[in-house]
This record gives sequence, C-alpha cells and structure tokens, in this order.
Amino acid sequence: AQFDSLRRRRQPVVLSGCVGHWPALRCWSHAYLRKALGGKPVHVACTPDGLGDAVTRTASGEQVFVKPHETEMPFSAFVDLLETPLQPATRGGGGADGRSGGADGR
Repeated sequence: AQFDSLRRRRQPVVLSGCVGHWPALRCWSHAYLRKALGGKPVHVACTPDGLGDAVTRTASGEQVFVKPHETEMPFSAFVDLLETPLQPATRGGGGADGRSGGADGR
C-alpha cells in the first residue's frame, strides 16, 4: 500500500533498509564470487579511468568522445581488475585491458 502511493506520485524516492536481510549482502564477497564463477566468461567494458562512455582530453588538449574497449575475460580476471587500484591515465592510452600502464593494468 505504501509503495503504491509512492509509485503513483511518479517522483524519485530513496528506499533504505529494504535489503539488509538478503543473504547475498553477507555471502557475496570477491572470494566467494571468484570461487563460484571464476572460469565463467564475462563481457567487460574497460576504460583508463573506470568511467564508461565519456568526453575526455587527448594529450594535445582536444576534447573527444570515447567509448570503452569491450572484451571478454574469465570472471576471476575481472575480479582481479576490481581489486587493482587504477593508475593515472598516461598520454599513450591504456593497456590491453583499457587501464593505463602495461597489459596487466599495473
């Protein structure tokens, strides 16, 4: 009943405390997901700064619209990327995975 009245208003709302009881919040750590899905292929959009489609500046200062590099990798490799801090983007662009630095993103 309360949700219906919020929905009928057609205005954004913030719902808090709705999913705190979900087991996934306690169980789905990187280690758990790596074990459960490690070898499964996932499609990933990689960018040097972690943002998706975006306007960025080239080395010469020109603004350009860039799209992420899309690739497929094992889920465990994706989790490795999540756990690796981003490096500042360099002028030459990113590595093979879309991050700055070498092919391994470091």
